[in-house]
Amino acid sequence: MNILCLSFYNLDYGIGASASSLDELNSLPHGIRAFIIEPNRVDLPRVKVVLSDAIQRYTIPLPLTRYLSFLHPFLSFFYGLKTASNVKMGVVFSMHHPFHSLSFTGHVISRILHVPHVVQLQDVLRPMGVKLTIFDHLSDILERIVAKLIKDDLMVFVCSENRQILESRTKTKFHNVLILPNCVSQHLVQSVQLRKTVREKTIHFIFVGRIGPEYGLSKIQRLLSVLPSFGYEPRLLVVGHNQVGMPDSATYIGSLPRKETMQLIAESDVGIGPMYPTIAVPRKVVEYLALGKVVIIGKNAVSRDIIKEFGESILEVSENDDVNQVANKLLTMLKNANFSSKKMDALYCESKMQIILDKALSRKKTNEEA
Repeated sequence: MNILCLSFYNLDYGIGASASSLDELNSLPHGIRAFIIEPNRVDLPRVKVVLSDAIQRYTIPLPLTRYLSFLHPFLSFFYGLKTASNVKMGVVFSMHHPFHSLSFTGHVISRILHVPHVVQLQDVLRPMGVKLTIFDHLSDILERIVAKLIKDDLMVFVCSENRQILESRTKTKFHNVLILPNCVSQHLVQSVQLRKTVREKTIHFIFVGRIGPEYGLSKIQRLLSVLPSFGYEPRLLVVGHNQVGMPDSATYIGSLPRKETMQLIAESDVGIGPMYPTIAVPRKVVEYLALGKVVIIGKNAVSRDIIKEFGESILEVSENDDVNQVANKLLTMLKNANFSSKKMDALYCESKMQIILDKALSRKKTNEEA
């Protein structure tokens, strides 16, 4: 079977949603071929990516900067149909992001081809004390309209809160839903050399991904400053796309290919997630957990779904916490880290993609029989 995938990010961005797409595509069940329509985002860094032979990429040649990205859904429509005219597609996947209508493009193409449409929602808009621009308001109206059009398509949310937020904000009830967290390739996890013990008196922290203002990376500085009084030297490594600047104590090495990034996580002791509220399941947190690392996040920074399953590995902190107590708790968690291999299975893309395809195709069969 062939699937058509519409991506808002070029795969060689290799960060966040792009990294999720890479791992999902490389974890497709045997016999599935994927055809990817991706933009030429000249405003983003690029890294070397490794894809299986079952994946074929089609990059839209028009260079798109951040402010011209609204053209991408329209261009994806024509390139998607052109690709589908040469290859018979069984399912259409589209990436849904706030302010963008790529999921509407996927919906229209799927109706033309008479195949199921899967909408993958990495995140949803959550304005929290931020003044929206006129463009933001217009985009918000567009997303509300799109939500009503795609309400019967298969919607894949990374957490239950995101479903609640989007349904409440768009006043739309989605009828065909899966709640599955962001995932990581099991093969990729198993290809790196894992180290689980703290080396001597040095604790290695790592932050991976896009360094944006919503992640509040600088908030980790209080903890790093107090650790020497406990006899430990903290070292912070940052791997990704810097948009807001680095804390003084950080070593920044930029974007790296997926395997190199995963190896650095494997060699670290503590993964840093978002320190501000995000209410999602950030990709970086899944990577840390899959490699058995203790994860530090801010209050309400990740979905309660993931806290419920992996709470023993996640340390939630806030600005009002006693930093010495936080340091003590972190050291205790590092000494007693214990991870269930059965739980890890839920974080692997091999499981996620099979679930999604089974759900999409079973619904198609039910509709045909009806």
